Amino acid sequence: MRSNPNRGRIYRRSGCRNEQGQQLGPHCPKLAAGKHGTWAFAVDLPSITGRRRTMRRSGFDTKTQAQTELNHILACERTGIVIDDRQTLVDYLTDSLATKALTLNRPPSPTTPTTSPKTSSPPSAASDSKNPATSTSHSSSARSSTPAAAR
Repeated sequence: MRSNPNRGRIYRRSGCRNEQGQQLGPHCPKLAAGKHGTWAFAVDLPSITGRRRTMRRSGFDTKTQAQTELNHILACERTGIVIDDRQTLVDYLTDSLATKALTLNRPPSPTTPTTSPKTSSPPSAASDSKNPATSTSHSSSARSSTPAAAR
C-alpha cells in the first residue's frame, strides 16, 4: 500500500486569548489580516505502540517553512526513521542493535544471559603457573635453573 504524498495539514494559529483567558488558536479573527499568528502543521504518524499519533509542530514564520518541515518528517517516515518524542534511548539502541544483527545475519543477543551447562575443560598452562598447588614438574625444574639471586 502506497502512502499518500499529501498527508498532513498546514494551518495558521494565534496565541491570542479571549476574555476568559483561553487561547483562540486558529479561531482568532485577526488571522484573516496578513502577518498575524504563526504557521503550524499536523500529521498522523504510527507510534511505537502501533496506535495512531498526531505530531504537531508550530512557530513557523511562513507557510513554506512549515511545508518544508512537514516534507522532512514524511521523508523520514518513508525511509524508516522513527520520529517519536517519547522513544527512550534504551528503546532506540535496542531496536538499532536488533536491526543491525539482522543485516549481519546474526540473531540478536538476548537481553538476559542464558545459562548453559558448564563443560569441564582441561586446565590451561597459564592457570598452572599461577597456582603453586597444581604446578607440574617442568615448572619446578625451570625454577631450579634460575640463579639464586633472581629468586
